[in-house]
Amino acid sequence: MGTGYPVPGYGLRLGVRFSTGGNGLSLPIGPGDEVYFDGVPLPDKVGKSLISIDWHWQYSQVGVAQWIDIPGMHTTEHLIYTLFGEPEFAAGQSGTQYAGPWVEVLDHVSRWSEELGFDTGTDTGLVEAFVQGFVSGTPGNPLPIENMRYDTVLLGGGSGFSNYFDSGAHRMNLSALLNGAAHGFFFNCSDNMGCSTTMLAMIDVPDMRPIRLDLGTGTSRSPCETALPIRRSQMAARSHAQWICLGAYDVPSFRGGPV
Repeated sequence: MGTGYPVPGYGLRLGVRFSTGGNGLSLPIGPGDEVYFDGVPLPDKVGKSLISIDWHWQYSQVGVAQWIDIPGMHTTEHLIYTLFGEPEFAAGQSGTQYAGPWVEVLDHVSRWSEELGFDTGTDTGLVEAFVQGFVSGTPGNPLPIENMRYDTVLLGGGSGFSNYFDSGAHRMNLSALLNGAAHGFFFNCSDNMGCSTTMLAMIDVPDMRPIRLDLGTGTSRSPCETALPIRRSQMAARSHAQWICLGAYDVPSFRGGPV
């Protein structure tokens, strides 16, 4: 459908208003021209933001300084993800934009940090939000990621096999896990270690060191109990080792600002 533009003797320019504050106006434009606007700075933290932009037009008669608003506007919404650096992928793999499930990883981290109240603008806050959300969920949903449980007979499992981590290829099938635990709801130690470190690498936290914790025996609580979820009393009176990524160790120094 034609709009009848350009109109001889009149100029047209585009204006924007950002929901996060700020606005802008272009120079007079013609058919096929490209226009760029600088928005307000993005949040200086890891997470996601929903920004709406109001687009409107103004016209002016050639030779006249006054610009007049054209009635109406069009509003668009933009979901923006911010990181401290590019997502980390295995050597030789492509995709720093949308290849792989890193957007879903950011969805999890953003929700965990908001519901738990951690500041993901700091390295410590980001790792704390991830670890606590990953292993224990949030007050509104106090369950591990994808409702996973530890692979033990007492919880209905006990195969001992990895359902998501391929130790031979050093590969984590994260897409299957985030797809409603497509390979089942049982984690073993390698699955837990592989998932946590892979997700952290995808939000540019590549240097976390998994710490081996001996859950031991007895009835006292373990720091990892909700990660699986499991208590020492559920270990059938035997020792077991669990891998988990802990923010208290090897927290990296982040580089630069958000991208």
